[in-house]
Amino acid sequence: MTRPRLFLASVLALLGALAGCDGASDGPSGGDEEAIPVAATEEPGKADAFGRKILGVGVDYPADPTLQARERDLNADMLLRREVAWRTVARVLQDVPLAEAREGLSAEDTQPSIPLWQSWYGWDDLRFMYRKYLESPETWDTDPTYEKLFEAHVSRLDGLRSWPEERYLRDLEKIEDDELAGGAAGTFRVGYSPEFARFLMRRGDQAVECAKEDVTAARAAAPGEEATDPESNFTLCFDQELPTGAAMVKSHWERADFGKTMPAYSTSAASLKDRLTNNGDWGRPDRTPDPGASEVHTVQIRSGGRFRLGGLHIMTK
Repeated sequence: MTRPRLFLASVLALLGALAGCDGASDGPSGGDEEAIPVAATEEPGKADAFGRKILGVGVDYPADPTLQARERDLNADMLLRREVAWRTVARVLQDVPLAEAREGLSAEDTQPSIPLWQSWYGWDDLRFMYRKYLESPETWDTDPTYEKLFEAHVSRLDGLRSWPEERYLRDLEKIEDDELAGGAAGTFRVGYSPEFARFLMRRGDQAVECAKEDVTAARAAAPGEEATDPESNFTLCFDQELPTGAAMVKSHWERADFGKTMPAYSTSAASLKDRLTNNGDWGRPDRTPDPGASEVHTVQIRSGGRFRLGGLHIMTK
């Protein structure tokens, strides 16, 4: 169980940059992108409007609200901590279907799916939503779930002339399996759960103040809310603790084409002791296997490139 302080560096870097952005597009210029405030790029994965359209609104992390009350037991019992950790992994890896279903599938066929964490929000997602939020915060703040803001993000493809319906349906039919579905989600390095995104939407100003090292201003209560008792606030720069459903992942991807293999390391007691006594340097891998898609999570992005998930760092409360 990690304290929200572990999120802080990433959060400040993210929101500090978001708040410093103006409304200008950094995507392709031209009339096709003028229908939305921020241009959707044609890059593969979550950065483009197509990827988010078929993923839909991010799926909330199903947090265990009992963990905080069990902190003393968790600190005293390594086996219990491991059990809780593996249950967290299972929650994050559970399959969720794409929001947009392919048509014409037989009863034996299944809709492509992705791991829950790949439905979450990366840099481009949050940048779009935060810019849109800044256009009219009083409008979005009336709904504490920001569901309409999330839905506006999903539907941004509908305002692009470069994405007529026939093109969208044609590309949707190409998503035939989980590997291509995962490619639509993209190979983002850091992902934030919807609850994390909601928290950040209301506290962009606090992140900016904290970046200025004005922690007192940063901890001022968000509109309509009460600040957490400073003695029990571990966020350092926000008025409240992050909610239980605020989760974050950091992913590491390895190329799965061009003859690339994956580094693999022995995790036996002897191997770990040897590596940890060597300044924690993993050094050369023990093996370099070439696993298939049935052995390791593999995605194929729209440009045709294939990637394997080499590691996933999960941070929860």
